[in-house]
Amino acid sequence: QRRFCMPQPSHVVVFDFDGTLIPDICLSLINKVLSPDSRRHIDWLREKYLPKLFAGNLTSAEAIGLITSPIAVYVETGLRVEKIEEALSTVQLRHGVRETLEWLWQCEIPVAIVSWGVAQFIETIVKRQKVEKYIDRIYAAELAVKNGLVLGYRLGSVVIDQNKGDC
Repeated sequence: QRRFCMPQPSHVVVFDFDGTLIPDICLSLINKVLSPDSRRHIDWLREKYLPKLFAGNLTSAEAIGLITSPIAVYVETGLRVEKIEEALSTVQLRHGVRETLEWLWQCEIPVAIVSWGVAQFIETIVKRQKVEKYIDRIYAAELAVKNGLVLGYRLGSVVIDQNKGDC
């Protein structure tokens, strides 16, 4: 990651990730490596939270649940980092994203990703696509991982609408 000499850059570009920089939703891709029971549980969570999200009346607690409940499923199923990497191995950037990130880099404009997703999922994809040098910061839920096993998430790392401005 680059560091800037100036106290604060004059411009910063912030992107969402799932469905913006990539055409996919990482949660859907991770489901491919989960057991049928775990997939059903995550589908149930989506049915519980997504209608409220799309209607615009998801509470802060529900928004946190939408992000952390699938992580609990990952813990219960013993999800490992190598399975995450396998699930995300085919993800491509949307057309024009690489060129946009390169241009912003050349203009010395910092780039951040702020996402309701999982930081390690995003990091896996940007590294595989070889664009990590163009991303200055990623703000998203951070998995707690030990010896390749997902153990939970870092408290305070979950990004929802109510705290996106705090990133």
